[in-house]
Formats: sequence, structure tokens, C-alpha cells
Amino acid sequence: MKPNKKVFFISLQLLAVFIVFFTGVSPSVALSPPRPVVVEWGSPGAGAVEVPNLEGFKRVGAMALSPNGEQLALGSFQGLFTADPMTGNQTGFHQDSKKVGAVAYSIDSRYLAAGSSAGSNDSLITVRNAASGEKVREFTRGARARALAFSPDNKTLLAGYGDGLAVLWEVETGTRLIEIELAGAVSGACFIGDGSTVAMGWGNEKKKRGGVDIYTSSGGKLLKTLIHPGPVGSMVCGGAGVLTGWVDPDSGKGGFKLWDGDTGELVQSIDLEHAPTALAFSSDLAVVATGSQDGFANLWDLSTATMIQEFEVGDRVSAVVFLPGDRAVAVGTGNSKTKVFRTISMAQALFESGVEPGFPLLSKVIEKRYRRALENNMSAMPETLFKGAKNPDELVKDEFETLAEFNERVAGARAWLEINGRIPDEVVKEILLQTFTEVFGAPRLENLKYDADVELFFADLTSDGVYAGEFKKVVAIAVPRKSAREAKELLGSGRVSVAMHFFGGTLQKTEIKIDTEGGTFEAREVEGGAQPTVVVALLDPGVTGTGVDLSLHAGEGAEAREIRAQIKKLRKKKEQEARLVALRSELELLKDESEEWSPTRETLALIEKLPNTGRSNPNGLALIFGNRNYSTHHSEMPDVKYAANDAEAAHAIALKTLGIPEDNIHLFINAPQSRFISWLGTSENHRGRLADLSEGGKTDLFLFYSGHGAPGLGDGKGYLVPVNADPKKLELTGYPLDLLFANLGKLRLRSVRVVIDACFSGSSDAGAVITGASPALFKVVDPAINLQRGMVIRAAGSAEVASWDHELRLGILTRALVEGLSGAADSDGDGSVSTGEVSNYLEREVSRKARRVHGRDQNPQVVGPADMTF
Repeated sequence: MKPNKKVFFISLQLLAVFIVFFTGVSPSVALSPPRPVVVEWGSPGAGAVEVPNLEGFKRVGAMALSPNGEQLALGSFQGLFTADPMTGNQTGFHQDSKKVGAVAYSIDSRYLAAGSSAGSNDSLITVRNAASGEKVREFTRGARARALAFSPDNKTLLAGYGDGLAVLWEVETGTRLIEIELAGAVSGACFIGDGSTVAMGWGNEKKKRGGVDIYTSSGGKLLKTLIHPGPVGSMVCGGAGVLTGWVDPDSGKGGFKLWDGDTGELVQSIDLEHAPTALAFSSDLAVVATGSQDGFANLWDLSTATMIQEFEVGDRVSAVVFLPGDRAVAVGTGNSKTKVFRTISMAQALFESGVEPGFPLLSKVIEKRYRRALENNMSAMPETLFKGAKNPDELVKDEFETLAEFNERVAGARAWLEINGRIPDEVVKEILLQTFTEVFGAPRLENLKYDADVELFFADLTSDGVYAGEFKKVVAIAVPRKSAREAKELLGSGRVSVAMHFFGGTLQKTEIKIDTEGGTFEAREVEGGAQPTVVVALLDPGVTGTGVDLSLHAGEGAEAREIRAQIKKLRKKKEQEARLVALRSELELLKDESEEWSPTRETLALIEKLPNTGRSNPNGLALIFGNRNYSTHHSEMPDVKYAANDAEAAHAIALKTLGIPEDNIHLFINAPQSRFISWLGTSENHRGRLADLSEGGKTDLFLFYSGHGAPGLGDGKGYLVPVNADPKKLELTGYPLDLLFANLGKLRLRSVRVVIDACFSGSSDAGAVITGASPALFKVVDPAINLQRGMVIRAAGSAEVASWDHELRLGILTRALVEGLSGAADSDGDGSVSTGEVSNYLEREVSRKARRVHGRDQNPQVVGPADMTF
């Protein structure tokens, strides 16, 4: 009998369960007295998973994590790799398995199967000992395996092939047990639940249909078909759940669906703008990771059908997998490097949606996990003792039961609850530690300073998480003055652990230790004195029926009150910093891939010369696009080699010259069409993300774009070209220039500065953007620019080519703009550069450079009020 969820009111230290009698007597079942619970925050393994070495694997088409979490398999064009999922270090390589398109581990993590090419059109499935890499068995047939799955008893291997056949192989003997013919190429195969049934996803692109067929695993009998709007391109199973990704062949749109594999009922359905190409379940089956062909990976909460996170991969995603603890997700692509993204937890996602700092939301997460643990613990309540119970805390006398028999049953229920009716302290520790660590990260010391008079180090105890600004307390560490200099370096690099002692639902004391190579130091919380407490996090996990109360209290003093008032702002800043770090890391990866595209020392020196004007413009807002990698989406379209370098230069202009705060600078490398639409709006709705962040009459906008521009073949309008655009269908896949200026005009900004280092002639320095059509036939329509206090700079005339400066690896326009703002354009020496001065300088320098180096005309276009300064 399963317990009723709604009546659980839980104390994290004491579970009180009452048995109510209809006889008028209401005895209670009292459990053991409260005992202290110690939770050590910062213990090994509590921090976020970081696996940078995984990024060394390229062209990965399939990935799988062993069920014991100790090994990661990566199938690539070069062969089958295995790696340590915690470090990313390679542990094995099997070159005899080439062009690996499917991998799977047995449930006991003993075997690793890989489907690869065996030459011509044959497929070789190799089963290996996962630990040693030694071959156990090989299966060969005349088609390539696209999906693999071991049975729960590890005795059979299900393989799905591109020719529409599925085969169930016996691992030990290599015998074909069952063959099943499907109506299309197999895209996924898995066992459901206990393994008595199997699910196989398929798609027929010619007939534009697909589905999932469920068969018995013993006789191959068809039980049901799960119908989809289009071909099924990916599929995974978790328990009884079957997760399927489908695609509409006409539009490229799609979505994913979650089915109950036992009943065939649809549990959840989410439609997407781009069809998923890869799927993965989190360990608790509550979150789904998706990858798509537009170069993005996403995390979805299945219970609410909401997106938790979005990762910009920059290439078509071919595989996704959650790493141990679900604290990171690895994403494989068919061309570029594997990438690892740190995941946020559901607790953090709740924080994101909160108006105020989300401690009440955090408490809900703790309680939800606690309830789940309690339900798991009490799911085995014996029917003989609890029959007739409306709820787990209410036992009712049966009308045919004597009072003596009922009292005997009550005694038995009480005895059972004494043992099973509370959650073990170890589970309590894990719940608190997991949730607290996911939200706040790992503890660390900051601002370490020594007071020689009292022989104490003072430091801020904070965390490395996104919400570090919401957890901070001042601690003191006693160190003799003679050892202080040596100790400071040790303390700064030591691992901090915080032991929180709970008793009866309240935090009684906190012990802070710093483990270093030179020994262990103890710290204590400071309640005043040399450094007042700024923010103290007090955990009070007592339950009153409304959930766990996890509150935040400011310490004494004006500084503490001010910090509390700015928590919201600090949180936003941390989010921005984390995002910028991720973007810059992405840029570094892109630079590593093609060294000849990286900025030179001279480039960096030029950017560094930009004067720091000392301006502070909190109302400034910058939107910067650097679209470089086009060939990954369309092999015939040339890349814009130096677009990312141009974007970095624009970032420096925004920060140093215009005084825009780092938080307000939004930098996008390789932006798809969805990024332009979400930020700049559409013709039907101009209120994109830019509108949300700007204030009418107060905001100064700097918008920079470097990448391809091209005319629409049908309407002749100029279009910014997203990296995933079809150059022959820009009316559908590009972003129109006239829409850009129209939507900017609707925002009523205080000032607008737009720089477009692109041309719209259909050509580029690397070749034609639109192949198969002569540029002479293009009739480019210049957009109307109606901006109040607006300056617009375009790299070239409508029929000209925007040239590159190969010496400094920048666009010619971007280089000239940086030089001009560094002082070269200030013709009257007044310390500012006006529209007229910018126009004169760019016309002179860009035209001269284009003729001298490339032998072509390039005349930049500058529009704006003559008295407006850059």
C-alpha cells in the first residue's frame, strides 16, 4: 500500500507519526528522541564536476556513461575512446572500431558495445570487457548499426540498423534470437522496465512518417505503435519511460515526447523550433537534455515542460550525456570538439524564477527530496498492519475486528514505525548537503587579511557558486605571528569544509576547517570586532506544515543592511560574469581550432590602445554579434575569419570608450537566427529581450555586427546572415536590416550607435555568399533609417565588398574605427569624436586600405546628426 503524499509534514531530524483511533482514544507513536545531525559542506566530491580534458575529443557521434559512473565511452570517426568522466582523461582507444555511430554499456557496467563500419556497407558490432578493453564477441551484418541496448540481465544485445531491421543477439554465443522488420530506418532501441518488452524508434524520410514500435523481447510480438507527427530521429529509455525525438521533414521543426512504455500513454510533449538530434535522461529521470542541428543543447524539466538551461554549442549536436551527479553535461558534435557545460540544479532554476532571493524556494526543493526519500522508505508498509488506513498516520479499526485485535495491530504498527518510520540521519545529511551545494557551490575563503596585534587572520567565508553573494560570513583563524606569512599562502590554497551541527531542527554550531599541505587550521565565525558579519546563512530545517524554513539574516551594522538590500543586484552580476566567462571560453576554443584566425599580438596591442575615457554609463547597453563559422552549417558558404576578433574589439569599445558596465554588454559568437529574433524582435512583435532591458528615453545602445550580409534573392532587401541561415532563402532565414532599424526606432532610446562590418552585395573577401547567382543580378534596396539621436556606420556601399585586414586579422572597418576612436579621428583635438569626424576618417582610411591592399572600392556609409559624438 502506497502512502498518501499530502499528509507528510516532516522534520529533518524527527518524524512524528500519529495513529488516530475511531474509539475516541488517540495514542501517538513516538519515535526516538532528536539526535544531532552533522552535515559537512565542502566535503570531497561536493563541488561541481569540471572535465576540461573531454574537450580534446573531436567528431564524436555517440556517447554513453557506464551505469556505475566510472567510465565514459565516446564513439568517433577515428575510433572508440573511453575516458574518466570526472577528469576527461583518456583511458582507452580502439582504432579497430572506426566510424562509431552507437555505443552502450551493460547494466552491470561489465560490457561495452560499439557499432562501427566494417568496410563497404557492413556493420561490425564489437562487445568488449569495459575494464580491460578485450574483445568478447563480434556481430556482423550487411547494414550499419544505429542503436544498441543491453537487456537488464546483460545476456542479450538489441541492435537497430539503418535498413530497418532490428536484431536481438545473445552476447555469449553470438546467436540471433529475434529479427524484427520495421517500416523505416531504426533510430533508437532500448529495453523497457524489467526487459520483457523492447522499444524501437524508426523513421521513413521518403514517406515522411515514423513512430515507436513496442515488441515482446521473448517472441517478438508487436504490442503497440506510438504514432508521431514525423520520423523519429532519436530515442532513449529510462525505467518504463520512453523518450522520443521527432522531426517534421518539411519545416525542420520537431519536438520530443515522453511515453509510458507499459501502457503506451503519452506523459509529456514539447514542441521545438528545431528537431532534437540527441536525447539523454538525468539520473533521476526528472530532467532531459536535448541537442539540435542549430547548434544548441538544452535542459528541460519534464514535470513542468519548462527549459532550465540553454547551451550554445556552435555546431550540430550528435550526442549528449549527463556526467556523474548530473552536475555537468557533455555534448558531442560531428565536426568540432566535444564540449562540457556545468548544469544548474532544479533548486537554482527555482532561484532564477524568484523575485527575491529564493530561500523559501530552496526549502521547497529540500522538502520535495525529503518527501521522496520518506515515500521510498515507507513504500513497504505491511498490508496486514496498515489495512484500512486512510493515511500513513491514521489507523482505523475494522468493523469486523475486535478491540483487542485492533490494539494488537496498533502495537505492531508502532513497532514497525519505530524502525522504518523515520529517515536515517545519513539520508538527511545527503539531502541537505546536495541541495545546499548545488545552489551555493563549494565553500572558499576570500579577502584573507592578517591582524598582527591580535594574531588573527580575518576572511570572508563564501562560495564559488552563482549565488555566492547571498552566502557570506566573516571568520577568524588564529595563527601565531611568526608563522603568519607562511600560513597565508597555505590558507589561500586550502580546501574549506564547514561542519554544520543540527539538533532538534536548529543549527546549534558551525565548525570551519581549512585543510592545507601544512596541516589543518580551524576558523570561527566573527560576531563583530575587527570585521562585522556581513551576511549570515542560518539553516533552520524545522517543519511547521509549510515546508523547511531556510532563512537569511543580515548581521549587525550599516554595511550588512546595505549588502542585504543589494543581494538581488549582486546575483544578477554573478550571473552575467559567469555567462561572460563561458562566452570567452567558447571564443578561446574557437581560436584554438584555427590558429591562423586568432588575433595577433599587434591586434591585441591595437585594441589595448583604446583610451579608457573614465566614463560611467550605467544606462548604457551593448549588443555585439560576431558571426564567423558559417561553413559548419552550409559547406558552400565561406567563413568570416575575423568576425570573432571584431567582436572582441567592439567589446573593448563598449567597455572602455563608452563606459558601459560589463553586466550590460551582451556578446554573441556565431549567433543563429533565433538569437536575433529573441533579442531584436519580429515584424509582428518588436519587444524582444533588448526591449526588456532598455528604458525609454534613458538607454544608450551600442549595437555591433560583424559577419556576412547579403541581399534577399526575391525582395532585394539587405539581410544580416545568421550562422544557420540558408543564403538562398534569406527572406525566411535571415534578419532584415529594415526590420532592425524599425524595431530600434520603436524603443525610444536616448541614443543609438550601430556599427555593421558587413556588406550586402552577395560577395565577401572569401568568396560568394550566395552561390549559383551572379552578383550583377542582385538589386540591393537600402533600408530607411529613422532613428532619433542615431548614428549608423556601415562598412561599404550596397554593391561593394567589405574587405578584411589580414595583417591585424580584423575587418578593415573595425580596424579603422578602433584607430579613429583611439585619437586618430579627433581632428579638432577636443577629446571627442563626432559623427562628422568619424565619417571623414573612415571614408579616408577604409577607402585607401581597400584600394591599396585589395584593389577594390570600399566606401563606408556613416549616417547621423553632425553634432553627435561617438
